[in-house]
Amino acid sequence: MSETNEKLEDFLKDNKNLFLTIVAVLVIAAVGICVFVGMKESKIKKGLSAVDSIEFDFSVKSDALTDDEVNARVAKLLEAVKPYLSEKGIVGVRANMLAAEACSIKKDYASAYNYYREAASLGKEFYTKPYCEFNAAVSAEEMGKADDALNLYKSAFETPDFLLAPHAGFSYARLLDSKGDMKAAQEAYQKVIDLYPQDSWADLSQSRLIDLGSKGAIE
Repeated sequence: MSETNEKLEDFLKDNKNLFLTIVAVLVIAAVGICVFVGMKESKIKKGLSAVDSIEFDFSVKSDALTDDEVNARVAKLLEAVKPYLSEKGIVGVRANMLAAEACSIKKDYASAYNYYREAASLGKEFYTKPYCEFNAAVSAEEMGKADDALNLYKSAFETPDFLLAPHAGFSYARLLDSKGDMKAAQEAYQKVIDLYPQDSWADLSQSRLIDLGSKGAIE
């Protein structure tokens, strides 16, 4: 045995308890992580289940409700969903989206706008973000907040793989059009046409460009 190997063997013997302690700590840490992840997953499942239950209570047998009954259900939903609005991740996203949808039914667009914006913020990495931005933009338009709607439509339009991107793009172009920013509107309409040539919103964009061209509003 070489001198180096003998020194290593002696070191391992002298520090046997130290290494056993380190291994034990690592095992405990690994177990702790697994327990934490399991608890977190369980909390998420419980949160989603609760939000789903609230949504079911809100929508069940709702076809023949009077306006007063609808408003009562909205109020009940908003009270029930409160504990989940500040949750991080998908639970908070779902809770805020549900609250926003309920407020939209009541035509409380200011509250719907705030809930959709919060859902978008909580779910920045989720597929729900552009949907929340799009719906927040619709709410903003209902309140006459054209600039906010413009920015939200633009963000939704520029999100890859967003199913409502052609609609968002047309709405973005339409608002630019209404503001008199014809160069930017023309570019936005054309982008919808270029990116989604088979979509009906591209057809509407093309029709609008033809109309603007005939009036001399664009070159």
